[in-house]
Amino acid sequence: MDKNIRICIIGGGPAGLSAGMYLEKKGYENYVIYERNDRVGGKCWSPYYNGRRYEMGAIMGVPSYYAVEDVEKFCGITHDGPKLNRNYKDGNGNVIEPFARTLGNIIKNPWLLKML
Repeated sequence: MDKNIRICIIGGGPAGLSAGMYLEKKGYENYVIYERNDRVGGKCWSPYYNGRRYEMGAIMGVPSYYAVEDVEKFCGITHDGPKLNRNYKDGNGNVIEPFARTLGNIIKNPWLLKML
């Protein structure tokens, strides 16, 4: 495909920013991202008010969201909020891995068989 073709991306959320990043990495430069708001980020935006950050959508800055972290690095975005991490806990507060491919989890969660 011609690298000079004009490309329009609708939406400056995680998907739109990712599309722009991957296009640029492949050598395409003639693209534009249209966003209806006065900022990009979509549901990844956490406004700052009265000295605190408030989560308004998906918590996309979590280090385990590797795809979004790649876009943030590409765009030069840094985090000024607390480091976030996601884990799952059982009823006793012990950290568990509910999607681990172990026999116990498959027996307890038969729907995981469909995922395998």
